[in-house]
Amino acid sequence: MIATQLVTEGSELLISPTVSAGNPIPVYQWYHNGASIPGANSATYSTNPVPVDAGGLYSLVTSNCIGMSSNVVANVTIQIPLLLSFLTATNGDKPQFALTGVASHAFTIQTSSNFLNWIPLYTNKTPHLPVIVPDPASFDPSPRFYRAIPFP
Repeated sequence: MIATQLVTEGSELLISPTVSAGNPIPVYQWYHNGASIPGANSATYSTNPVPVDAGGLYSLVTSNCIGMSSNVVANVTIQIPLLLSFLTATNGDKPQFALTGVASHAFTIQTSSNFLNWIPLYTNKTPHLPVIVPDPASFDPSPRFYRAIPFP
C-alpha cells in the first residue's frame, strides 16, 4: 500500500516503511520519481528542510546476495505556504476589496462566482514579496470566491 503524505515546504519529510529484517542483512537504496537518491541507503528516508521539488513517488529497493525487492512506498505532496488575508477600504464613495499576502513561491490568484469558471485576477511571479490584489468587481451582487494556485 502506498502511503500518501502532505508535507509543508521547509519542514521535515520522514518516510518510515515497515521493512522485514533479512539474512544476510540487506542493502537499501531510495529512489525519487525513479531516480536514485545519492546517500539515501537506510531503511528510512528523511530530509530537513524539505524543498518544494521533493514531491512525487518514493520507492525503496532492498537487496542482498539472495535477491532483491522493490516497492513504491510513498506519494509525497509538498504544500507551499501561502498566507492570504483581505482588507476593505473606500476610494471616494466606492468600496474596494483586496487580498493581501506573502508566499514562498510564485502563485496566481483566481476568482469565480460559481466554483466552475476560474478567472485569473493576479499573478505574483516574485516570491517573498508582499502583494495587494485589488478586485474591482468584488462588490458586484454575485458572490466572489478566490483561490491561489502555484505559478506556472
